[in-house]
Amino acid sequence: MDQQQRQLRLKQKKQKVPRLDRCKNDQKLLKLRKLLVDTLPLWREGGVLFALFVPESAAGEDCIRRIRLSLRSCAVVLRAKLSLLKVVAKENVELDRLMSPLLPYLKGQCAVLLTAIPYVPNVINIIRTTESQRYPIEGEKAPHDIVIPAGLTGMDPTKTCFLGALNIASKISRGKIEFIQSVTVTKQHQRVSKSVVGLHHNLGLKSVNESVSILAVCTDGHVLPTNSALLHITDADILHGAIQAIELL
Repeated sequence: MDQQQRQLRLKQKKQKVPRLDRCKNDQKLLKLRKLLVDTLPLWREGGVLFALFVPESAAGEDCIRRIRLSLRSCAVVLRAKLSLLKVVAKENVELDRLMSPLLPYLKGQCAVLLTAIPYVPNVINIIRTTESQRYPIEGEKAPHDIVIPAGLTGMDPTKTCFLGALNIASKISRGKIEFIQSVTVTKQHQRVSKSVVGLHHNLGLKSVNESVSILAVCTDGHVLPTNSALLHITDADILHGAIQAIELL
């Protein structure tokens, strides 16, 4: 009986059982391949590709989710690993030609956004104005000044250990701690201390803003600088240029 069990175990080891992560990657690959092939007509008509950097946090994921919802009628957002994008691009010659200039810019947590030329100004505006808030992280460099606003808090008078270390003037009002004035607890590019993190969690205050940034823009196999004037042309600019051209005739 023991010998039979050993033989059965040896047979199971010899069989290549697919790992769970491989199965998930295969499903993602199928979805990504279908999505890219379905959007090929838009690529042929001069679609514009955006390489986006997504912060590695829940706030970053929330930003990309809100961008996808805001632009679902005029853009396609691809959130996939760089390795999967490369695999799908190499399978199709046309996709490889269109995406290869953008691949060097895709590093870390990234996303690819595909849209048509008329929607580019609206897409850029939504990407740059969509923000999400999160708690500060101990030891990180503050992306901007972190300010504790004045007013009544929900903290009990016993929780005052953070206030002395941060030089925050306070008083007791209606059995709760009230901050007398707004205080900048961490300036931009300074390291966030443990006291600042603890105070934010006690207050339930998410004061760090995070947003998705544009790494590169590609159209018809050519990469454009992110500050290019071509990316900010509106319908009014096109109409104005057409009127000027007609007047010159």
